[in-house]
Amino acid sequence: MLRVWLCAVLLAGVALGYDIEQFKQDAKAYHDGHLKQLDGLKLVLSGQVTEPGHDTYVIDATYYSRGARWRADATIRNPEKPEGFPFTVLFDGQQTWAQLLGMKMDIEPSDVNDRMRGYAYWNEPDAGSKVAGEETINGRACWLIETPLKESDGTKVTMKSWYDKERFVLVQSESTYDKKPVRMEFSDFRDVAGGYVIPHAMRAVQNDVQLVEARITETAHGEAVSSALLDASSLEGADFPDMAELMRTFQIFGKAFGNEVSKLLKAD
Repeated sequence: MLRVWLCAVLLAGVALGYDIEQFKQDAKAYHDGHLKQLDGLKLVLSGQVTEPGHDTYVIDATYYSRGARWRADATIRNPEKPEGFPFTVLFDGQQTWAQLLGMKMDIEPSDVNDRMRGYAYWNEPDAGSKVAGEETINGRACWLIETPLKESDGTKVTMKSWYDKERFVLVQSESTYDKKPVRMEFSDFRDVAGGYVIPHAMRAVQNDVQLVEARITETAHGEAVSSALLDASSLEGADFPDMAELMRTFQIFGKAFGNEVSKLLKAD
């Protein structure tokens, strides 16, 4: 009995000895190593966002990354309309840029910008995170990472994230948004190339209601990710909105999201 107890203590010590710094080091080595061999990664994806009481809209996006640089070209549209509102967010390694409404502007880095990267198969956990243990989620052995966060009103919350122990990709996360629980689920794990496996499907659920779903429809690497595409000089635009583009966008939104405008007018 004593021998069994000692073994349990030793095993627990091994698990607890794996701290967040070692986790981040291993995860970064895994992703950076594969992406360097692939010489960049291109992901084409389509998603749908549904907020209870509001219209559903579709986001079509293409995400490019090479090293620290990344770019997301996206369009938001009504699922029944072919036209949409296009925009681009680009990080050139030093500065984050946005291109929309005929404008090109530099914007402050934030976690919102991070989410524009197109697909959260890997984001380094925020400061203050810790390895809280090991669990199996959807049949995959995972490291459980806990991250302290704050709601918009300053309320302290804890986000739980489960990363695949072998491939360091996100399998599931749980947190809150406006005091309501939100669960992110990642699935359909596929080999992109050279043994690099990432999830090809994602959805967000709040109180058992699906809010977001997205799926990668195409992957490519190497020559598909040109350095010129990740240079800020590839973005065009003035310092002020292009009036023709602004009016075109208003027309698109008026036709595509008329119900939303009506709701806002009634609310006033």
